Amino acid sequence: MHVGKKEILQRVQRYFHEHPEKKKFIAHICLTNSEPKSRTRSDNLLGPNIISLVTEGSDSLRKRSFNLDHQNFTLPNSRTEIDKRSQKIPEKILIQEDNPLWQYLKEMAHIANLGYCSINNNVGIQVPGIKSNVYHDRSQQKIIAYFTGFERKLDDWYNRRSLSPKVFSFGHIFGAEREAFVDATWLSHVDDMFPRLRTEIPKLLSADLQTVVFTGHGAAYAILAALEFKVYISDPKNSRKFSSLNIKIEVVTFGQPRVGSVSFAQAVNDVDIEIYRVTHKNDYVSRLQLPRSGVISFRHHPTEYWLTDTSCDCPDEAVSAQLYMCSGLEERQDCNAGQTGDNESSFSNHKGLYFDVEFGKCNNK
Repeated sequence: MHVGKKEILQRVQRYFHEHPEKKKFIAHICLTNSEPKSRTRSDNLLGPNIISLVTEGSDSLRKRSFNLDHQNFTLPNSRTEIDKRSQKIPEKILIQEDNPLWQYLKEMAHIANLGYCSINNNVGIQVPGIKSNVYHDRSQQKIIAYFTGFERKLDDWYNRRSLSPKVFSFGHIFGAEREAFVDATWLSHVDDMFPRLRTEIPKLLSADLQTVVFTGHGAAYAILAALEFKVYISDPKNSRKFSSLNIKIEVVTFGQPRVGSVSFAQAVNDVDIEIYRVTHKNDYVSRLQLPRSGVISFRHHPTEYWLTDTSCDCPDEAVSAQLYMCSGLEERQDCNAGQTGDNESSFSNHKGLYFDVEFGKCNNK
């Protein structure tokens, strides 16, 4: 039985009428055109075309204001699935070039590419094949930790598919224990780097400097390091050190592969971290399914920002970039996940151009 959007909204309204204590909450709704394979209790509430109905305290939602499509619009974090102004499930949103979010992601692309340049005025943290640096970005008044990638060739990524997953613990972030599977090699590399990160980052923290950004084309390392830092500061043994600070964590990744299992993607979606996962065209790395065995299904976490075209150096065919915000827990087939190609051409899109940055080259302006 197909349930139309009007009927869905009516059922949501009836639900809130029957549960007045929930009125201050926001409903999160995802639609599907077929019967889901597994159903939760909340699925039964609204019918087979609803994957989930989740409620969260509105005061816990993290928001950042941008002027989307020249309208006054508060861009919610990835957990919010309804545009509160219109009560419509948001479509893929085109972000204009004059939007502050566009400019911010472009600036972060330049910062993320610093790892491929010769810079000696910040803290170098290295494991074989990977560079990570921590520094105080005075222009943004943020602490930046950036990571380069490890796999350099398409064959490296084909070989990556056979590696084993490993359990990642979210520690005290959620109060109760929560675990999920992630790629074992990436987590091992982050574990090697993290002792230096947890030493150097707190050195820079102060009352005037409380935002830490993890970024890079070594995208898997950036998201895992951010989560490990969140686990670290949430641990009661360490939280006293940071009790006087309101530490905010941001993650901006470029060309990120699937890092963990479905439960990992769901947990990342629930963590109080502002995440921008930028993908490019039909980048094969972002679409690669790990591990190859398929015993554990890996999935991307929200929210994706998809660059479809970028300006090139060829004067006769300069193409304007299009940046879309692709929200939702399900991987959208109208963004990177729905693209095709597993050859050198699709792999070259892993390097960019991201705005005007080609990763792997020291081309920062």
